[in-house]
Order: sequence, then structure tokens, then C-alpha cells
Amino acid sequence: MGEEILIRPVSVYGASKAACENLIHAYSELYGIRSMVLRYANVVGPRLRHGVVWDFVIKLKRSTKELKVLGDGKQVRSYAYVGDAIEATMIAWRIAKRI
Repeated sequence: MGEEILIRPVSVYGASKAACENLIHAYSELYGIRSMVLRYANVVGPRLRHGVVWDFVIKLKRSTKELKVLGDGKQVRSYAYVGDAIEATMIAWRIAKRI
């Protein structure tokens, strides 16, 4: 999915994130404030204690022989390690400072 694709959220959570991105863009344009939005998917790391990945790990710990798969098993999700997300954020921040 490219950055130019039309954003069409299917949940209130997704709609609120899209609305916030648009608000940031409008505020930036109106008041000449530089802004940047970094949209990470599922950030995971050793201190993760909730969410889809956490639930998955707990289910695997309960039963290593059986795991209930939701849907048809063909779903795809993107994950980023927390250290990589921090590094990407710092790189984006350094680049933005030069612009």
C-alpha cells in the first residue's frame, strides 16, 4: 500500500487516527508549522503487555500444540520492533531538522 492511497478507515479507531493526521496537516498549512506523521503498524518489544501480539503470545504459551486461527489464516499484518521504530523516528527527526 503506497502513501498516496486514499485512506478509508473501517473502524472508529482508524477514523480517529486519520482525522488526527488531517488536523495536523491543516494546522501545519494554516500556521506554517512544520509537521511530520509517522504511521507505524504494530510495534512490538519485550515490554509489550496488551494487544493482538500479546494475546497471540499468551495463547501460544498456554498451548504450544494448538492455536486458534481467526479468519481464513491468510491475513497479513506488519510488525516493527520497538527499537527499529525508535531508530526510524530519530532518523526522520534528524532529516526534518535539516529541511
